[in-house]
Amino acid sequence: MIFSSHFSIRGTNASKKFITPYVYDGRNANTVIDWIGKQSWSNSAVRMCGDSYNGFTKWAVTKKLHLALKTIVPYVAGKPSMGLPTENNIFINPNSQ
Repeated sequence: MIFSSHFSIRGTNASKKFITPYVYDGRNANTVIDWIGKQSWSNSAVRMCGDSYNGFTKWAVTKKLHLALKTIVPYVAGKPSMGLPTENNIFINPNSQ
């Protein structure tokens, strides 16, 4: 089972909670891996792939490895403050050059 971490980023869509980037991504991804492993259609072997912020999430999930996680494929992984809003909405703009 392969999933992109779009599903592991909480606090999006209709959520009323404040989004805290780069803090809970690994824990949230492990919650999604748990859920995937319990589904009848799952073989419980999870592989993750993604780029940009989702590439970062792949690295974050390795802080506490889940037994069902077999591989990660992060590419063009983002990092905190690179091209994203930071304190007081001040941007670092290397992506715009």
